[in-house]
Amino acid sequence: MCELFAYAWLKQHGSPLARALREQFASNPDPVYGAGFRAVYAAVRAHGIDTVLDGVLLTGRLP
Repeated sequence: MCELFAYAWLKQHGSPLARALREQFASNPDPVYGAGFRAVYAAVRAHGIDTVLDGVLLTGRLP
């Protein structure tokens, strides 16, 4: 979740560094940070941020 909010914050900044960091989040091979970010990002794209946050809060899992 933290990576997702960092990604969203960086998206508001159009600098080359912000773009590079967002690309790094998406391609990070780390099983926790990289795969976790991609799973959360996909869930948000499919269900919306409110549904994802509610689901994690209530069940501890992504919808």
